[in-house]
Amino acid sequence: MRRLLSLLAASLLLAANAEAKTPLADWAGVYKHQFKNGDVEGHSYQSEDILELVPVDDTHAYVRIALEFFNGHSCSFAEVMTLEDARLIWRGKKEYDFDPCTLGVSADQSKIHIEDISRTCLSYYCGARGMLDGASWPLSAKRPIRYMDRLKGSREFKDAIASAKSAPKP
Repeated sequence: MRRLLSLLAASLLLAANAEAKTPLADWAGVYKHQFKNGDVEGHSYQSEDILELVPVDDTHAYVRIALEFFNGHSCSFAEVMTLEDARLIWRGKKEYDFDPCTLGVSADQSKIHIEDISRTCLSYYCGARGMLDGASWPLSAKRPIRYMDRLKGSREFKDAIASAKSAPKP
């Protein structure tokens, strides 16, 4: 009987560990938000903010962010981020006179959020009137990525993976 209970306990532990997931598995997918936008001449048009999150392994994910702003301004980001605690973090390198960009992705019970931790990322990734900080999507907006082959064949994905592989390890 004791042996049977031990086997049962071990089976339950293995099943619990198999079901334990990192946030990456929960967050993986594409998030989109469509909205009416405009320009200085009074024209209006449809815009869409997009977040794609693709796990690369248990602690890394490819993240692409495309945000649109008034008058056609935008932000674009595509990098492999590292899971630290309960958020994804990307640390850029210092270029020119700018401090490096440190960007975070995290989620609460209702939304997935982008945070410009260093307050310098707009210098690298955004045009005028654009910023990554504060962008968010409801978790209910998440959809499976049905174009994964095309995404993995894109220049952005290949460049991000190559950059992550060549980055010095901390």
